[in-house]
Amino acid sequence: MDEFAAQVYHTAQERVRPEFDAISWQAFQLHWKQDLPARDVADRVGRPLAWVYKAKYRVLQRLEVEVRYLAEDLPMPPRIR
Repeated sequence: MDEFAAQVYHTAQERVRPEFDAISWQAFQLHWKQDLPARDVADRVGRPLAWVYKAKYRVLQRLEVEVRYLAEDLPMPPRIR
């Protein structure tokens, strides 16, 4: 199941990535995926700290919508009795 969830997440990322500019996506990757402190990310991308939090929030919100869409689009497996 972990592989399935990872694949859905990966697909969602590929689908939403074009909707964000390069700096927003980089900030998301650095802060969320690489777990760098927001202050460090802000320094790296040359944006205010609040901007980093907003960028992460916007990407996560969009990813959540996409993951839900992908999950709803998948057929349910047959029930095992």
